[in-house]
Amino acid sequence: MVQPNFELNKYLGKWYEIEKLPASFEKGKCIEANYVLRPDNTVQVVNVQTYKGKIRKAEGTAITQDPREPAKLGVSFSYFTPYAPYWVLSTDYNSIALVYSCTDVLRLFHVD
Repeated sequence: MVQPNFELNKYLGKWYEIEKLPASFEKGKCIEANYVLRPDNTVQVVNVQTYKGKIRKAEGTAITQDPREPAKLGVSFSYFTPYAPYWVLSTDYNSIALVYSCTDVLRLFHVD
């Protein structure tokens, strides 16, 4: 189940990561994500982390894949990769959000 009656506009802004499952693309610390609505109604996603003493930034795009389920977003950080699920399971829009994501890598293994 995802957040009922999810409102993307209230979710936009800067979020700080407190806890996560291990992910090869996020090995750093002090991870933050900033979400900004673009004129075409896609969302600019900018993730920033500190890794090995350097600040690393990744920019991507989030989309609402089905307007009937606005809490189920898709996120991509490359033109060459499909949108990965980014499901907002629960949020109060101010201080906490629980998000789930998963993907299949080359159909060889599954990553949550």
